[in-house]
Amino acid sequence: MCRKILRMFPDLRFSVSYTTRLPRPGEVNGKDYIFISEDEFRARIARGEFIEWVENYGQLYGTSKKATNAFLEQGCDLILDIEPRGAKAIREHYPRSVSVFILPPSLSDLKSRLAKRGENAAVMGRRLQTSLDEIREALWYDTSFSMKDSMRPSTSSGRSTSLKNRDGTAARKGSRHFLNRRGQPYSRCRNRKRRTCRAALPAGEWF
Repeated sequence: MCRKILRMFPDLRFSVSYTTRLPRPGEVNGKDYIFISEDEFRARIARGEFIEWVENYGQLYGTSKKATNAFLEQGCDLILDIEPRGAKAIREHYPRSVSVFILPPSLSDLKSRLAKRGENAAVMGRRLQTSLDEIREALWYDTSFSMKDSMRPSTSSGRSTSLKNRDGTAARKGSRHFLNRRGQPYSRCRNRKRRTCRAALPAGEWF
């Protein structure tokens, strides 16, 4: 999902999280995640280097405060792929951020995606329950949409409504751009110093 959004809006920047888990096939250190040891991760926690961090299934994940602020100081729009606990922390630190909950197309599709991980039934069951618990968190997000519809060319929700709710500014129907805080299409404010819009997408552990 994030890769598709980044292709649609090349001026967006992706927040690369730190993690203690091992890389999966095809993942690139520094691009998908920054892979570090648990000792180093906990040392960074002690130094206050993370805006938010969580533990999932015995592995640690966190968002760098320094890297995030560096992007924002450059006037970049930043997209984060984090789960609800992290999204709440981002909202506390950046009240003008926008949270977008990405729903699976259906429960059966969610089960199918989890099954493709090749994990045993017990682990898959825990992941499914966690995913269902996270879906209940969607109620406090600024907006949400389904993966089934969000990237269709004929659907504007993924492009226009995701950044509209925190200040009450409605995106124009059929718009093909994210909006900034002044209600301007994203394409009109690129390369300028500005207050930024951040979309927190809690899909990383699901899909």
